[in-house]
Amino acid sequence: MRTAMVGTPCQILAATKINRYEKQTGGSPIDVKIGLFCMENFSYSYLERYLKEQGIELYEVKEFRIDKGRFIANLIDGNVFSIPIAETEPFTRKNCHICTDYTSDVSDISVGSVGSPQGYSTVIVRSKKGRQIIEDCIEKGYIAVEEMEDKGLDLLKRIANQKITRNTKRYKKREAVAR
Repeated sequence: MRTAMVGTPCQILAATKINRYEKQTGGSPIDVKIGLFCMENFSYSYLERYLKEQGIELYEVKEFRIDKGRFIANLIDGNVFSIPIAETEPFTRKNCHICTDYTSDVSDISVGSVGSPQGYSTVIVRSKKGRQIIEDCIEKGYIAVEEMEDKGLDLLKRIANQKITRNTKRYKKREAVAR
């Protein structure tokens, strides 16, 4: 049986480690790993509490989005709640502060919206398996491919490097405080 997994960089890393330590763990049924671009993730319970403080119940949210430096909650009644990403700290998962992987480096295929025009996805093929999947999808007409513009690639690199720099500094600062 072939199984694909879609996950954040930390989830993809865990699946990769399970496969690498097959003898000790019995391996993993995950054959294909599709990683999402991820700057940080949010705690369900902290997000729920934060939104309640803003007068919003989770069941009222139709969709969450991160767009142009803002955390956006589109509500089912048509209203929009939006705050700068910098203000998401109260509900950001703390373990995200040590992660330096923005584009799911160990996945077979990485996918995100950064660097692409509105309505499109940026796709990074990282393995032979990933390449075969993408080539098959193109051949069957499931997806159309266009080369990424330099401007988009530069933006993607800049954001990925920002995560590395920011979280490396945070980690070093915590290490110094712990001494």
